[in-house]
Amino acid sequence: MTLDHTRDFFTHLKFEATDLSQTYPALFVTRWITHFCAPSFVFLAGVAAFFASQRRSQGEFFRFLMTRGLWLAFLELTVVRYGWYFVWRWDYYYLGVIWAIGWSMVSLALLFWLPQRMLLILSLIIILFHNLLDGFRVVPAGWMEKFWMILHQSGEFKIAEGVAVGVGYPWIPWIAVLSLGFCLGPLFQGDPARKRKIFTLLGWGALLLFVLLRVGNFYGDPVPWIGQKTALLAFFSFINCTKYPPSLDYLLMTLGPLFLCFGNWKPLPVRLESFFVTFGKVPLFYYLIHLYVIEVLGRAWVYFQTGGKTVFEERADGPLIWVYVFWWVTILLLYPVCNWFVGVKKRNRHWWLGYL
Repeated sequence: MTLDHTRDFFTHLKFEATDLSQTYPALFVTRWITHFCAPSFVFLAGVAAFFASQRRSQGEFFRFLMTRGLWLAFLELTVVRYGWYFVWRWDYYYLGVIWAIGWSMVSLALLFWLPQRMLLILSLIIILFHNLLDGFRVVPAGWMEKFWMILHQSGEFKIAEGVAVGVGYPWIPWIAVLSLGFCLGPLFQGDPARKRKIFTLLGWGALLLFVLLRVGNFYGDPVPWIGQKTALLAFFSFINCTKYPPSLDYLLMTLGPLFLCFGNWKPLPVRLESFFVTFGKVPLFYYLIHLYVIEVLGRAWVYFQTGGKTVFEERADGPLIWVYVFWWVTILLLYPVCNWFVGVKKRNRHWWLGYL
């Protein structure tokens, strides 16, 4: 995630990084590898919701999901939005991944009353068959068309003169990915051998289904893969699946390896594991502040490169290597901050800390 956002701030491309007619291998891989972030975040948000449900009554859990979900949607339109632009833009609102997680939690608050097996089946049906809706495209004229875009069609629409909304993460099928995580949450509490077996089967099954669907080009992604000038580009075309909204192929390609990790994860050295776990204990806090750190680094780098002759508001632009350098600079700068906040949450039980 940090790598992808660093790339956004440190490269000014006039084409998509996955556009095979213009990209190059290092840039394509830099963008493609980050596809694993959103499905992992949303699925694990569902798993976390399951653990939260074990400590609360049904009524408390309903309120927990509703307040958390609405809070995340609010953060997307305020704190996250300002972090991307460093200026209050009243003319444009982007509905990103935090928005999707928030409204998926609100949706789960309405769905978790169902029997868990029924919720699991419903989640799988949405994930497997939502691409049947791809042919239903609308021009956002009225509110029903705009609502459909929020549900399942990426793009932009106007809500007033001079005010536009960009839909990057339609609710469907993110709702189903989060509820799938909620339904599979019990595996993380049960027998480790059973967890390993089920997640390994799910992982290989998802990848096998991805290959079968993708080879045939008959269902699973609105954009088929096509032959290219080289074998490498052909492979890139094969794995270049649609993210907005996430196609079935995209979800199979990303969730499959995630499930294999759950089934076959080996402990890391203690210090290295502690390093990563620190970020995992305060993921929302990290997400909110990492945008600001990258933005400041990018603008400071522009100022340094130009000797102060360029206005500070301009973003950086340079070779891809600098994306990787500032990626790690950002992570290393934020580690002590996140470690401090982990300590704050341990020492204090204030209710509002749970919302960060």
